[in-house]
Amino acid sequence: MTTRKEYIEKVSIKLKNLDTALTKLESQAAAAAGELRREIEKEIKEIKQSRSTLEGSIDELKAAGDDAWEDIKTGADLTFQSISLSVQNARHRLR
Repeated sequence: MTTRKEYIEKVSIKLKNLDTALTKLESQAAAAAGELRREIEKEIKEIKQSRSTLEGSIDELKAAGDDAWEDIKTGADLTFQSISLSVQNARHRLR
């Protein structure tokens, strides 16, 4: 079982990787044309909002009691999965 500290470190690394992926995605979106560009830019904005929510969950994890952190962890995992899927879908559409 992962400790809270290990989990927070793992998610922090995932957030950094996500930031790198978003920077690349923004660059690719800038090269896209018309409606596709607008759609991808909208998706990127939504992804960034979800990322902000995830970052807030990490702050909650740091402050949560021992009983609550598992529930927050589950929510953070689901949020990250959703974000990852959104990034993958956006990348696929830009190909």
